[in-house]
Amino acid sequence: MPTALSLSRGYVCYGSTRIVDVDSFVVHEGSNVLVSGPNGSGKTSLFRAIGDLGAQFTGDTWLLGRNAQGLRSHSRIRIGLRFMPQDHSAFERLGANDHWKLAETMFQGKRSGSAPTLDLPSDVISWRKNNVPTGQLSRGQAKLLLLFSMFLSNPKLLLLDEPYAGFDEIKARHVASLITRATESGAACIIADHTGLAVKQVQIAQEYRLQPPADSGGVFALKRSVRGPS
Repeated sequence: MPTALSLSRGYVCYGSTRIVDVDSFVVHEGSNVLVSGPNGSGKTSLFRAIGDLGAQFTGDTWLLGRNAQGLRSHSRIRIGLRFMPQDHSAFERLGANDHWKLAETMFQGKRSGSAPTLDLPSDVISWRKNNVPTGQLSRGQAKLLLLFSMFLSNPKLLLLDEPYAGFDEIKARHVASLITRATESGAACIIADHTGLAVKQVQIAQEYRLQPPADSGGVFALKRSVRGPS
């Protein structure tokens, strides 16, 4: 199976501050990979390094078939990388339907034809119909809107930082359905999840764990789980 992402022989850092050691991290197309670890262990920093969003990775980086060393964030987005942070990142002055049109534009820039049809919850339909400003939505509502619009934009590699957090059971099932649909279409998903719902609701191909340092002066290390997800 082709590789969507490969990190090797380096570490995640902010400037000179070392955060996470990574010997080998490999994600294949069409698969879900779980990244687990305690709060503060570096999961979000890892995602930000993959996206070139303030954090850096010092080792070899291959992203969606190309050497990503020196590849800036906008170029990574252009080739199909998408990042959903724990806190939503909506443009608060734009309406819900404005976000949707933006995602459709991104899709149309990738290939001809119509964007995929999604089974939308009734509240998302209502927000789009009335073009509700995202600044008027709760954080959970804005996160749900952006999750759906992000999947609309033809992603190839998804970084999902706590995608289930703050959602009830019904909305969690919508999230699981989106993830499953993405991997079935060949995309890869890297999921950080403390709720335990990812393991229960989607098929996890592999788990990587952020292991604590052996001494107080060390940093967390990303290691492939031998026994797989629990």
